[in-house]
Amino acid sequence: MTDLGTLIGQGDGPINTGSGHQYNYNLNVLAEAYQRLGTFGQDARAVAERDLNLLFQRFVPPPRFGRARQTLHDHGTVLVSGQPGTGRRAAARMLLYELGPISVRLHEIDVGGDQDAAGLDGGVVGEGDRILLDLSATDSLRFVRLRRELSAFRAVIEDRDARLAVVLPPRLKEFLSPELLALTVTVARPRANEMFMRHLRRNQVISSPAELTSPKLAKYISEAPMRDLARLAHSIREERDAAPAAPFAEWCGAALGVLSTEVGDGRHVVVVLNE
Repeated sequence: MTDLGTLIGQGDGPINTGSGHQYNYNLNVLAEAYQRLGTFGQDARAVAERDLNLLFQRFVPPPRFGRARQTLHDHGTVLVSGQPGTGRRAAARMLLYELGPISVRLHEIDVGGDQDAAGLDGGVVGEGDRILLDLSATDSLRFVRLRRELSAFRAVIEDRDARLAVVLPPRLKEFLSPELLALTVTVARPRANEMFMRHLRRNQVISSPAELTSPKLAKYISEAPMRDLARLAHSIREERDAAPAAPFAEWCGAALGVLSTEVGDGRHVVVVLNE
């Protein structure tokens, strides 16, 4: 019996000459994908949807939030300005989040703080992306450089049907071009009592509005940055867990004492949700 084999005169692609399975990989495609992932890993921080959901549950829209929403809708870009502690960063994140279910990526571009850091790279923008650019820690010299790049970056945003929210400290507004100034919305402090009540509810602490009127607590709520209201609610929950039978006023007083001690010690506090 003649053993029939396979004779290949010329091959233009990968050829399996053995008895096992053959797996072919396009290294050019893999290299391109790896490079893109590397770019995102270095320049973009993924914003966890779970964190955004938590923020949404506690979020109280600040004054002029509706105008910021309309600006983003009409132009694809909005610059959210405001004094520290007004929740300007949280507002920018919510503007992007409320566009709808996150079927595309929502991520933050990190432009760094020093003059030699990389600038705005349009290559990190994917189709339909939602991008947060926080310039809160950027000095004026660095911003002037970024401002020159922002026009080209916005062109990429528009071309790829993406959306861009920029957090802008008031000290940089004087360096804005007329085009960027027209896209800037200045927010103020939201209703602090309402936000604090939401934080308490999310921490499963029950209180009445009347219990928030003690002079010390009312002063703290009216003056503290929005992010510190989240800390206070968390501390009150810890005090409640340690002494469940105590009244709300006692939990609150102990929590305020803890926060005052930490501030006096100069310890750095990081709060994720309402910066």
